[in-house]
Amino acid sequence: MGIFGWKKPDDKKSEAAGAAPSGGGSRGGSAPAASGTSGGGDTPFSPEKAQRFFHHAQTVHDTTNYEYAMQLWLSGLRLDPTSVSGLQKFFVSAAAFLTKEGEKARPSKDVTKAIASGSPVDKYLMSILEWGMRPSEATAAVRSAEQAAALGLREAVEWIGVRAFNSVVKDKKPRKDLLIKLKDAANKAGAYTLAVQSAEAALRIDPTDGELAAEIRNLSAQETMNKGGFEKAGEVGGFRSNIKDAEKQRLLEAQDAIVKSADTMDTLIKAAEEDHASRPTDVAAAQVLIKRLRERGRAEDISRAIKLNEEMYALTKQFVFREQAGDLRLAVARQRKRALEELAQSRPNDAAAAANLDKAQRDYLEFELEEFKLRVEAYPTDLGRKYALGEKYFNLGLMDESIALFQESQNDPRLRAQSLKYLGRSFLKIGWIGEAIETFRRALDARDVLPDLAIELKYDLMLSLLAKARQDRDIGAAEEADKIASSIAIQQITYRDIRAKREELKKLIGDLRTGGSTPPPPIETQA
Repeated sequence: MGIFGWKKPDDKKSEAAGAAPSGGGSRGGSAPAASGTSGGGDTPFSPEKAQRFFHHAQTVHDTTNYEYAMQLWLSGLRLDPTSVSGLQKFFVSAAAFLTKEGEKARPSKDVTKAIASGSPVDKYLMSILEWGMRPSEATAAVRSAEQAAALGLREAVEWIGVRAFNSVVKDKKPRKDLLIKLKDAANKAGAYTLAVQSAEAALRIDPTDGELAAEIRNLSAQETMNKGGFEKAGEVGGFRSNIKDAEKQRLLEAQDAIVKSADTMDTLIKAAEEDHASRPTDVAAAQVLIKRLRERGRAEDISRAIKLNEEMYALTKQFVFREQAGDLRLAVARQRKRALEELAQSRPNDAAAAANLDKAQRDYLEFELEEFKLRVEAYPTDLGRKYALGEKYFNLGLMDESIALFQESQNDPRLRAQSLKYLGRSFLKIGWIGEAIETFRRALDARDVLPDLAIELKYDLMLSLLAKARQDRDIGAAEEADKIASSIAIQQITYRDIRAKREELKKLIGDLRTGGSTPPPPIETQA
């Protein structure tokens, strides 16, 4: 069985592989031909033959026949996809091709047909070619990292991933979904540093993603655990030395599997238990065991994970363990709350069920608040945690406390727009309409406001202007609110109750123009 589906060619095929391809001389001289490249079958893994293609590719590149050089680099990479040097030099030829032929130039069918079999390796190479022709496109870069990860090419994922990461974050509006895909690809390939960086960047775009925040802690622990065994990244033979140990490779594959069988999970937990027992004070060993227990997710596993976090916190005083224990307790509380929600829904006329649900929801919010207060106490300069605590106060209707925290967290550029959103809503809830309007305007003027957040802020500003129009009998505010409502309807007619709000504003404007005196209703805010 070959590595990643590549097979070792037999001796006769190996000898035949040295033949020159037909027509090669017309494109800059003869080149070695890859065996097994026709018919879409398995491609033989042969670094030695790949080097012959790479050597010829460099010669052709030097003659400025960049398109044919690209084809040769790709042919060599078919034989040795682990070659980061071949990958890097392909992009040198691709850049030279675009410079010479123009940015909109595309390679001929001779280049694409050589990698068109649809095999996993060819899919990877095709993604590399497409990215090479659109080097500034973040989506193409991330797709290449995903294809490399599908083959287990950790070094290639690291090289591609750094460039893909920079391409995503340099965009005027970085996309969280691309960073999540890059995180998943890096995690799959064992490039944990890249996975952590990508996840952290995604969290900066959406600081409210609690599941992602929890995953970052697990990835960070995995990064720490794996650094020792993967420090040879980029060295000749580094990849092959890691995959020689087949048993270790199978264990890594089992760890990275998205869906694990019960037997696999039992095996992983047993291994983690033994490792932790052999070094009970080691942070990385404890983190792995906690992760495995959470993955299996039985009630007794969660209880064990909570206890282990508490033990490690008492031992090391590292607050991360206290925080993880809190996350698990909150998850258990959420499960109980969901069960009560389902019960109340199934019994709409049961007053006791409704009362129990109300109490559970309030208890959960108060429990959550206490947990996040501890986190701010432990990390008093962490504006992300202050933002999260501000949300908890807001959810409980404690506006003064939430306002103070959002006023601090807005100083973090990554949290500015979200902080201003909640700050404006807090002002509106206490009746400070002018302050709310100013705050929502500032939020909409912030850089890199994502479309989903922008429409929320427009709606919030509309509600604030509507409240001002009703309270102060201000027709200018009503007309501005109507314009905003119209723009939202044009963008997304189904957004919340925007059609009803337009009708309400039309009626209010008519009333104000005729001097009516309709009493103002209670101030509205988004949940």
